[in-house]
Amino acid sequence: MQVDYSKHPEIPPGCQMNLNKVTGAYQVFREGRNRSPWCTKRRETIGRIDPSGKFTISRTFVLQQKLHSIEQAERQKSDKARTVAARIQDAVAQSCLDTRKEELTSIPLSALVLGSLMMALTGDSDCVSISDYISRNREFFCKHFPGCEFDSVSHDTVRRCLMMLDPEKFETFYQRMISPLIKQSVRQLCADGQAIRATGNTSSDKPEVHGASMIMNFYDATNRVTVAQKLIAEKTNEITVGPKVLEGFNLFGTVVTADAMSCQYNFVRTVVSKGGDYCISLKGNQETSWREVIYLFNSVDPSRLIRHESEWELDHGRIEKRTTEMLTGSLLSKEIWNKWYGLASGAIVRVRSEITKKSTGKTSVEDRYYITSLPALAAVPEQVAQIIRSHWSIENKLHWTLDNLFRQDRMQADCPSYIENRSALNKLALALLEHYRFYLWDHGEPNKKLSLHLLQERCRDPQVAIECIGRALGWLH
Repeated sequence: MQVDYSKHPEIPPGCQMNLNKVTGAYQVFREGRNRSPWCTKRRETIGRIDPSGKFTISRTFVLQQKLHSIEQAERQKSDKARTVAARIQDAVAQSCLDTRKEELTSIPLSALVLGSLMMALTGDSDCVSISDYISRNREFFCKHFPGCEFDSVSHDTVRRCLMMLDPEKFETFYQRMISPLIKQSVRQLCADGQAIRATGNTSSDKPEVHGASMIMNFYDATNRVTVAQKLIAEKTNEITVGPKVLEGFNLFGTVVTADAMSCQYNFVRTVVSKGGDYCISLKGNQETSWREVIYLFNSVDPSRLIRHESEWELDHGRIEKRTTEMLTGSLLSKEIWNKWYGLASGAIVRVRSEITKKSTGKTSVEDRYYITSLPALAAVPEQVAQIIRSHWSIENKLHWTLDNLFRQDRMQADCPSYIENRSALNKLALALLEHYRFYLWDHGEPNKKLSLHLLQERCRDPQVAIECIGRALGWLH
């Protein structure tokens, strides 16, 4: 007998019912297939309709549905983990990271890499934390990485791997991982160096930190991901490292920004030759150019200035207004604009900041100067003002975050490969967290103020860490 769904819409679809002549109640059931080979069909009881017409669902059916939901959720979790593990294995294999002898290894390098990345998502990328994490989740790695035959992983094993990995090959792996995160081709690339303080030395006669390792970072402020890094060797500096890193980029549609340290002829020429534009701070290290730019702004007719004024802003206990003024670079002497490639068709920029401190009421005026290959047109000053402000994202969103949320300043090491590889691991984890946070916001995350620190705490759950990697990179749908 068919169920009258107009009277009982709460009954699952596809059900039938039989009358119990003794009690006058109807048994509601559904035909299904049995797993037994000698019985192809089975009857699944859904509930009963008593003589008064009230439907009561079967407790056994409810428990079966809950068990089915749990099994389905576990299968989905397992499928996600397998997907992410397989993608990591492919990236490691294509990057040729593993140079170990197979007979001397007990755990695949891909398992070590995934375990290190999952732990780095929590902000702890030191070797002890990674080894403890992999050992605690031994069952997970043995299940998803064939060939894992280990009881535990020592921190020395993790450290040796980070020391022995070729930084250039790890950079190849890093580029494969971040490629799905770069979604906007028109972007701003910020260049700056960062010191890792714990790698330096102190002494009684020099209490300040000296000799700390420096890393040159190139941060994509538009896509919120570090696209390149390079450890600065002892006998080099940002001046020589920057152009070498940029040689490997296609910069069409990209504006490269940098501080005064990178305001060098080779850096500027490399940016323009690779198809990009630059906006670089100009200070006293380029004294001739700096003095001439200051003279021009102070002596030119004000009507020739192309200007943009920002609104008054209150932030960090101060009220600030910024005025961005531009002049065409062709007003400079031929010697100057010949030196700076692209400046003849570009512009010189002055940003005047009027700052009033709320605590004291004192007002100060500060001028900063820049050179850019962007033209001095009426619509450009507002764009340049935004570009100059966005350059600070490399300090606020990258360097500050790495030092405070990933404790990179506490990395005590002297091996260049270890320092470079672990720093890249932190940057990859940071990029994944940033993009996973945006994914959560786009998909109805109730906490609209979800911070990176809170997300790091969530990622201590391995399943959340897998979800973070897979969703950020678009591997899970």
